[in-house]
Amino acid sequence: MKPPPAGALVNSTLGLLSIIASGNHVGLLPYQIATHPFAAQYLDIVPVAEGPLKARLGALARADAALKPSVRHFLAHLHRAAHHLT
Repeated sequence: MKPPPAGALVNSTLGLLSIIASGNHVGLLPYQIATHPFAAQYLDIVPVAEGPLKARLGALARADAALKPSVRHFLAHLHRAAHHLT
């Protein structure tokens, strides 16, 4: 079955929750967010035969450029989070 075209694209988790929870809409968001007590009271999770999507995240930084402190801090958080997952 061909998927329908996207009706809206958002760059904010709260914006996505607002759109999905305000009516009869379908959206993709992380399971951890959908099952959070704040969001779960407004959402229904639809089980699919394929199961959840596998998410992969990668971060690259140029070795020849000086990184802003905020970027270094963010990369450090990602590194620590990846360590906790393994």
